[in-house]
Amino acid sequence: MDLYNFYKQRISDIQVKESECIKKERVLPFYRLLIIVVGLVAFYILFQINIITAVIVLLLFLVAFAFVVRIDNQNLAKRKELQLFKMLNENEINYLDGVCSLDDDGSRYKNESHSYSNDLDIFGNSSLFHFINRTTLTKSSDILSDWLLSPADTQEINDRNEAVKELSEKIDWRQKIFITGYTLKKNQLAINNLINWIKKSGKFSFSKKFILFCAILSSITAVVLAFSFVFSSFYILYLLLIIQYFIVLKSNKIVKHLHNEVTNNAEILETYSAMLKQIENEKFSSQKLNHLKDQLKSENNFASKEIKNLSGIVSNFDIRYNVYFHFFINLLFFWDIHQVYKLDKWKNKNVNLEQWFNSVGEFEALSSFANLYFNNPNWCFPKIAENHFHFEAKTLGHPLIKSKDRICNDLSVNGSGKILLLSGSNMSGKSTFLRSVGVNIVLAMSGSSVCASEFVFSPVRVLSSMKISDSLKDNTSTFFAELKKLELIIKIVEKKEKVFLLLDEILRGTNSTDRNIGSKALIKQLIKNNTVGILATHDLSLTVMSKEFPENIENYNFNIKIENDDLYFDYLLNKGVCTSLNASILMKKMGINI
Repeated sequence: MDLYNFYKQRISDIQVKESECIKKERVLPFYRLLIIVVGLVAFYILFQINIITAVIVLLLFLVAFAFVVRIDNQNLAKRKELQLFKMLNENEINYLDGVCSLDDDGSRYKNESHSYSNDLDIFGNSSLFHFINRTTLTKSSDILSDWLLSPADTQEINDRNEAVKELSEKIDWRQKIFITGYTLKKNQLAINNLINWIKKSGKFSFSKKFILFCAILSSITAVVLAFSFVFSSFYILYLLLIIQYFIVLKSNKIVKHLHNEVTNNAEILETYSAMLKQIENEKFSSQKLNHLKDQLKSENNFASKEIKNLSGIVSNFDIRYNVYFHFFINLLFFWDIHQVYKLDKWKNKNVNLEQWFNSVGEFEALSSFANLYFNNPNWCFPKIAENHFHFEAKTLGHPLIKSKDRICNDLSVNGSGKILLLSGSNMSGKSTFLRSVGVNIVLAMSGSSVCASEFVFSPVRVLSSMKISDSLKDNTSTFFAELKKLELIIKIVEKKEKVFLLLDEILRGTNSTDRNIGSKALIKQLIKNNTVGILATHDLSLTVMSKEFPENIENYNFNIKIENDDLYFDYLLNKGVCTSLNASILMKKMGINI
């Protein structure tokens, strides 16, 4: 399938529907005006003949006017939704071209102390997260980031793979979920406040006896109100209203506090309910998706209905903003007290609101992986090896490099204590290859498809030391920062954890003699602890260690071709030691006389 044409066709279909909406937008105001004019004229003419008939006709025109207004609002909402659909599909075309155009790049998740996220560009502009992310809710992006940072166990990887495969075929459903959630993005703070409210104590603000007393008192007041007009006596009514006013006044502190926690959330909850309903109404075959769907329930009711009920309560509570009307119904019927009781009752019944958000979050995270697989159908899902250590990948490439520019390589590593020494000249592709291996292991451990035609691996923890920088804030030099990173790696390795190391030009911040001595000592220490990894280096003297440790060390390289002082890179992985260096040629080109 040609994905460019696929998305362009979707955009074209959307534009046709959008044109229909625009036509309606132009016509509907005319209909509203016509109804008003004809209705008033009809009312004026009929009023001269029969008042009752005139009023009935006027009411019919008002109903017709309201109907047209409703159609207009629905049309406007549909057009906004179509614009979001168009934006999403245009963005997918940008992603196919290697341009990350959605705004959430996950920069907030950057963690310099994490074992690999900084080295492998997991977060930030044009990062792996930016490339994958199609989540809309904060909880969803939190889950996606956690998956990219924390390896899953074997069963969970398999379950996610199954779910991702299924969701990859549901593009209409996935995009609908995204569009619904996208409208909630700007209201994350309000959603978080709701969750915090749910987490608080489940005690009722008012006792049941007090609620019953208020209900009886307001009923008596309503009856007295009716009889007061019949007998033209209002003394008892005034007394009852004064009593009710003091009760309202006394309860106002509790009412106001709770209203501040939930106010203005009715529309947000309505949208979130729609998002939940889309999940509840969809049929799934994978165990993971059905498990997440089953979590969207409260007793015998669906989460979407419960959220919709909450939306209704909050909407009724927000009548407080209609000052005059609110004063009347609150004084007469204890409106606020009853809404507080309904909210407390809802909260005590639906303590698993946070669980619902977690389920939706996992759905969105899985949808992000599904979208990645849909956009890269030639990628594969990893197979997990039972023995440690086994790694075998065919046509392995870096996911963030455009497919037309991506150079892929095969790699096989078998057995514990295997160290691959990767030699090569500057810019030959060593660092990119390290990241290709690392990023794909991260994807595999997250439950995603990987950028390879075949990928078999033993689940491991990835450790890396590639991008080291000094810190003025911490008064730390580049060399010391790298030593601290290596110290952490050594501690983990000596605990005999199953890890995969990615080391790029270690100890670069010191002189060549000390670097050579330190590098050899580290490699021996890694072999002693049966560690597996790849070490990229310019120091060809390290490659002779394969003679001392033939069972543990293998040499690989990236070579270049030099013709008339011009450099040609093929970025293909070769066995053996690098035979061509280019630093002196590059320095000459920069004007350094060598």
